[in-house]
Amino acid sequence: MRRSIRMLLRWKLVAAGVVALGAGVAQASIVGFGGNGTGWTLNHFSGPDLPTIAADVLTLTNNGLAVFGNGNSGIFDRQQSVSHFTASFTYQATGGGGLGLADGAVFVIENSPAGASAVGDSGGFLGYTGITPSVAVEFNIYGTSGTAYNTGGGVGGYVPTAPVDLRSGRPIKVVLTYDGTTLIEKLTDTVTSDTFNRSYQVDIPTTVGGAAAFVGFTGGTGAGTSIQQISDFVFSNEAPVPVMSSTMLLAMMVVLLLCGRTRLKRRHQ
Repeated sequence: MRRSIRMLLRWKLVAAGVVALGAGVAQASIVGFGGNGTGWTLNHFSGPDLPTIAADVLTLTNNGLAVFGNGNSGIFDRQQSVSHFTASFTYQATGGGGLGLADGAVFVIENSPAGASAVGDSGGFLGYTGITPSVAVEFNIYGTSGTAYNTGGGVGGYVPTAPVDLRSGRPIKVVLTYDGTTLIEKLTDTVTSDTFNRSYQVDIPTTVGGAAAFVGFTGGTGAGTSIQQISDFVFSNEAPVPVMSSTMLLAMMVVLLLCGRTRLKRRHQ
C-alpha cells in the first residue's frame, strides 16, 4: 500500500514539474543599480555634473550648465551575454536650463578598451561618441523627442517617438528585446499609456566584437540642461523556457495522473 501511495505521489510531482516547465520565465542577471551603486562604475567626461546612484536610481545629468557641456556614464562592472536579451528601465528627463531641455541619454552595449570605465563626449554626443566597438539605442530630448540605433559612437538620425514624448517630464518605460537578429524597442508613457514601437535588424555580437559585452548608460547636456534619471533597470540574458499552451499542459497532466491510477489498480488486482 505504501509503495502504491509513493507511486501516485511521484506521478503528481511529475505533473507539477510540467506546470513549472510551462511558466517560461527568464531570470534576470542585473536588477537595479546595486542600491547605491555596488557593481557599477560611474564615469565623468566633462562639466559640473557628476553621475550618481542612490536608492537604485542612476542620475546621468543634474541640470548643471557648462560651456563645454556634461558627459557621463554608468556601466555595469561585469560583461554580460548579449546574444539575446531583454533590457527594461524607466527614463525621465526634467529640468531644462540654459537653452532648454537637452541633450539626451543612451543605452549602450560596448567592448571598448576602457571596459566599465568607458565614457564619451559631452553635449549632443550624449556621453557616447568615442566608445567603440559598441551599439546604442539613443534618446534625444533636444528640440524634439527622438530615438535612434547607432554603432561605434555615432549619434543622430533620430526618428520622432510620437505619441510618446521624451521631453514631457513624465516617466517613460523602455523595453528592449533582442532575439539574435531583431532588436525591438518599445516606449510607454506611464501616465498617458501612449506607446511607440520600432524594430532594427542587427547583429549585436559581431558589431561589439563578441557574445559578451559591458552594458550601461551614458548621458550628455550642453548649452541646454536636464536632470536625466534611469530607474527600475532589469537586464535578462537567459533564453526563456518555451511556454506550453494551457490546453497542452492540462492534457499532459490528465495523462500522467491516469497512468498513475492505472498502475495502482494493476497492483491491487
